[in-house]
Amino acid sequence: MKRIAWAVLGWAFMVATAQSASFDCAKASTKIEKLICDDAELSKLDKELNTAYKIGLQAEKQAASIRQNQKQWVMERNACSSILCIKDKYKTRITQLSSLNPTGIQSPLEGATDAEACQSVADFWNRGDFKTLLRSAPSPLTIERSEICRIFGLEDSGSIRDAQIWKLDLNVDGIPDYFGTIVDGTGMIVTGYALSGVNGSTVVDTFGTYGSDFYIISTNSKNFILSSNINKPDGLLRLSKGGNMEYVCRFIQRDKPLLELTAGKGNSVCSAVSTGAIDHIDFNSTNKSAFRGIAIAALAKIDLDNDGKTENVAIVNYDRVFGSSCTDSKIRIVSDSNAAIADSNINKIIDDHLGDCDIDQRVFVHGGLTYIDEQSSDESRTILLIKDGKGDAVCRFNGRLLFDVENEGPKH
Repeated sequence: MKRIAWAVLGWAFMVATAQSASFDCAKASTKIEKLICDDAELSKLDKELNTAYKIGLQAEKQAASIRQNQKQWVMERNACSSILCIKDKYKTRITQLSSLNPTGIQSPLEGATDAEACQSVADFWNRGDFKTLLRSAPSPLTIERSEICRIFGLEDSGSIRDAQIWKLDLNVDGIPDYFGTIVDGTGMIVTGYALSGVNGSTVVDTFGTYGSDFYIISTNSKNFILSSNINKPDGLLRLSKGGNMEYVCRFIQRDKPLLELTAGKGNSVCSAVSTGAIDHIDFNSTNKSAFRGIAIAALAKIDLDNDGKTENVAIVNYDRVFGSSCTDSKIRIVSDSNAAIADSNINKIIDDHLGDCDIDQRVFVHGGLTYIDEQSSDESRTILLIKDGKGDAVCRFNGRLLFDVENEGPKH
């Protein structure tokens, strides 16, 4: 980001480290400057305006007009004869600056209704072009973490890893509101907090959980909060006129992801996987345990390495074993007693060619050969053939989850 410095009619917009206002109160010389330094609310408004002004200047296409309008505003402010007048001037100007698009990029959701905004978000996500929406989103304010915690009434504890805050109209009432995200704890839990700009409002928080994240999505007239979990869109939210967080719409995952074949074109088994023309082998359910608490979820007799002999094949759940945060269902060769993972070359081949975290492995037969089908949490997919003591990843797919919109009903 470029460093920005400026002066407007003798008023230096500089963030002070030890002053209550945005300028050095020890050097205040005019009546207006002294009034700002002597009034706590004016000092706070002065800092807020300073922040909004700096963010606005980041948009090169708007910077010249913002500077010119700021000069005019300073003259209007200096013409005030009362503190009430000065405060009104500040609040009006902060609202104007906060409503600007600081990136200078037109939102692709221009003119969208609530329903159109929801559908557009789903369409951009389904096309794999979600980052385009984020390019037009407002930038977070540049203020200290302690100030963010103060705004939301939080304790600035040592467990907080990161904090960001935006000031923008979240309920289409013309008054800027606060929205922030706090990353807390070793689990990196992200919680969103919102505070209406209406005096007397209380802070509301969204459902912070493991894997949650939040994005600002903007149209030319509205701002939304997109909640996601484990890189999957959950819904569009905003503040209600009463200051509560509400859903505009939810996103429902489709049953089948979109698969793009990246390796194995022309291979009949890859085509069969692409079209869903395969059936995974049904394993017999079992409650037997393998070694050291790892659960064997199912068992089957299968010729896994295509040598004409069947093996004891199990689906083994490694979910969060030994402190791991991974969720795994792996294909394993087990001993004859089904009580332990076998020391087998087949297991080594599987480990060498497939993943080891957040995966789901299954088995199917196609064209007389047995294959292992691995799907990862990011929806990528690998088809492994074991034959003649070797492994061959015959198909690789990039996968993308697809989502439909479920509207929450009429909104403002």
